[in-house]
Amino acid sequence: MQSSIDAFAFDLKYNNIAKSFQKEPAVVLLSLLKKAQPYNSVTPATCVSPVQDALNKHQQMLQSQRVKEQQLKQQIKDTEFSLWQDSVPEEELLALCPEIEVPAGIPDTIKKTMRRKKALEFSRDYFEANIWASIEQKILGVVREPVNQEDIALTSE
Repeated sequence: MQSSIDAFAFDLKYNNIAKSFQKEPAVVLLSLLKKAQPYNSVTPATCVSPVQDALNKHQQMLQSQRVKEQQLKQQIKDTEFSLWQDSVPEEELLALCPEIEVPAGIPDTIKKTMRRKKALEFSRDYFEANIWASIEQKILGVVREPVNQEDIALTSE
């Protein structure tokens, strides 16, 4: 009986079946159930119970929030990287790319340009490996310390 009610409610909500009845939908469903005839959805492949519908909506909401959070985090990371990169002195930037990274036999003016370009590329990796974690920690206000068993015991008492 419950599956008939769920299927009927689904069709009323999503398939607009009320237009096909001459009587009120509740009367139609009750007459079917009195005769012990189950109601099957017009679209059984897409029919979901109210619980499944609520869970699907909740899952979509969680995924949407997660995507928004990741996008925002990436935007902040990109902005922080740009600010950091703009503040790095040229000498420190060039230190990220040793001269051996640039092919030999290239004129000095081009060599310096190529080294700077490679240093800018390396600076992204350096930022992510050495700087981003502390910035992220400050932003989120989270201290990621390992939890020990004594802390758990004290909080449960």
